[in-house]
Amino acid sequence: MKFKLKPRKYGIFDFLAIPFQCEPFGMVALGIQKLLTALASIFQVVVTAGFIDSAISAVKDKSNINSVVQWLLLLILCAGWRRISFNIGFVFTQKIQTFTEKNLSEAYADKKARLVYSHIENTKTWELLNRVCNNKERIVYDMLQATYNLILYIIRIVGVLIIIYTQVWWVAILVGVLCVPLIVQSLKNGKKTYSAFKKASEYERRHKYLSEVLSSRDAVNERTLFDYSDHINKDWYEQYEQSRKINMNAEIRWTSSIRAGSAVTCVLSTIIILFLISPTISGQITIGMFIALVSGVYELINLMGWEMARTVYKLSSSYQNMKDLTEFANLEETEGVTDLPEPAFETFEGLEFRNVSFKYPGTDTYILKDLSLIFKPGVHYAFVGINGAGKTTITKLIMGLYDNYEGQILINSKDVRTLTQAQLKSVYSGIFQDFAKYYVTVAQNILLGDVGSMDKEEAWERMIKLTTALNIHDSIMELPKGYASELGKLEENGVDLSGGQWQRVVMARALMSQSPILILDEPTAALDPIGESQLYEQFEKISRGRTTVFISHRLGSTKIADEIFVMDNGKIAEKGSHEVLMNLNGIYARMYESQRSWYE
Repeated sequence: MKFKLKPRKYGIFDFLAIPFQCEPFGMVALGIQKLLTALASIFQVVVTAGFIDSAISAVKDKSNINSVVQWLLLLILCAGWRRISFNIGFVFTQKIQTFTEKNLSEAYADKKARLVYSHIENTKTWELLNRVCNNKERIVYDMLQATYNLILYIIRIVGVLIIIYTQVWWVAILVGVLCVPLIVQSLKNGKKTYSAFKKASEYERRHKYLSEVLSSRDAVNERTLFDYSDHINKDWYEQYEQSRKINMNAEIRWTSSIRAGSAVTCVLSTIIILFLISPTISGQITIGMFIALVSGVYELINLMGWEMARTVYKLSSSYQNMKDLTEFANLEETEGVTDLPEPAFETFEGLEFRNVSFKYPGTDTYILKDLSLIFKPGVHYAFVGINGAGKTTITKLIMGLYDNYEGQILINSKDVRTLTQAQLKSVYSGIFQDFAKYYVTVAQNILLGDVGSMDKEEAWERMIKLTTALNIHDSIMELPKGYASELGKLEENGVDLSGGQWQRVVMARALMSQSPILILDEPTAALDPIGESQLYEQFEKISRGRTTVFISHRLGSTKIADEIFVMDNGKIAEKGSHEVLMNLNGIYARMYESQRSWYE
């Protein structure tokens, strides 16, 4: 079976339902193991009493040795099972945990892939994702073990109380009453501890990021060059200490509370046991039963005063985790976002922004205001302007990442809101400043641009043509396994590419797509201005006949564009070719003149 994350409310019944969906056989086997262990614990009280009484009788009468041996064998069987059952349960627990974590990882990844894009740019959502997705091991293990242990403890407690009740009824009632305050206190502590964990997770997210900065391979050059480790380490320590103190204080409060309650309960239990002396002397209960009940009562007190209280605390914390899971599962999704591209039109006739205004969710400031643009087939466009002018926002709207805009965006005179995500994906391809470096083979890195044709010979032929045109084919062939070379350090024989080589690999990936619109949002920002211009010139030759949209702060690359839009405060301040805008002697001309020395 496979767990599917559905938008609903998750609660205590899911403590067992989720692992059962992932590994039903293991759950049933673990349940049987826990049940047998609980029954063995109950039966051991009766067997202990029988063994002691039969032994006393045998000593007095010099007989009934066979009865003593029988009770002894039963006692050994009960005690032996309790010893080995933990190891048996551990095997099933590990199997359940492995399958459950695997299923949850897949379900979480699928959910994150389908989230509405606004959640991706929301800090609170990412803190929620961090709590839910980065604590699968602890949540699954605590939830599973605590739930089964609680059932085991309840069976043991009820069973022993029944035995006590048959001997001295009021003692059983008194012991049962002692359970209530400990369980109530554990529930309260569970909520408080989870609230502390939730607060601490904000600091954990930051100190884990800083730990990556201090130890990751990607930052090693700058760590050495700028020697900032001591400074970052100080920030890391502050964030780590905040998280540690919050968690430690919560644990101290919980432990102190449970210990105090346990001490009080032990005192009362001793008093209860003293009351058992009288019925023992009177012969109402046997000596063997007295000793067995004394052992049973102290075991119950240990269960209720520590083990059960800790179990209830973990369940209370798990219940709070279920609230996070509920919130995560009910986050809004984009329908069809994980579908493969599906052609929307036979030919691309154009894209139009018609009086489009847009502001990001939760804000009041318009990034774009009453914007009208037309993108014609086969034309190269460029957007320039200061940060915050709205350039990248336009690309997000073209790709359908946001649909809460005013006005209309039309493709082939059809509103993009009426297109499916699969159809939208067939319209555009993109390269971005923070492009993905996939640690797979070179070929896979490129062929992912046309995932539906990865195994076709025609796709490989196109890949070779693209890498040749981008002047990287020879460099790839010099790698140990050519296009089959593993990139990154996940594999022992993995290789690295230079920054410029990665840029060309990523461009080849974007060009593999059959989409009519190509979007380039400063993907070459890491290159020097001249290297960037040369790469764009190569790209322009390859992409002729396709509509391209460039976003750049460096204007040397914009000269290849047929039309340049100068953005200012969410509107088009100037537009035209490079020559036209230079003759206007306006914003673009001043920007270009300030950068002229970069290219000369």
